[in-house]
Amino acid sequence: MATGPLEREDAPPRPGAVAARSAALAAIGGFMFLPATLSVVSAPATLFGAPLIWVFIFIVWASLILGAAALAQQEAARERTAARRRVAQEHDAAIPPGA
Repeated sequence: MATGPLEREDAPPRPGAVAARSAALAAIGGFMFLPATLSVVSAPATLFGAPLIWVFIFIVWASLILGAAALAQQEAARERTAARRRVAQEHDAAIPPGA
């Protein structure tokens, strides 16, 4: 899975990282649906026969859904990694020294 240049997939999650990314995604979505932003694409133009504003709304909506799915997938991968690490530590602790 692709992670940022300063993050490793097996790195422990930073507190609040998912909440901050979710809030950023919501803020971007809110900005994209502001009347001032929508007025930029409200021209009477068409793209593939569909009004430009509807194409814009669909693309933004789909991007927000894909962004939320990517955030959920990343958090699930981190949780799985953390669970595997806990199980490995418990397993290592259960083995007596010198065994």
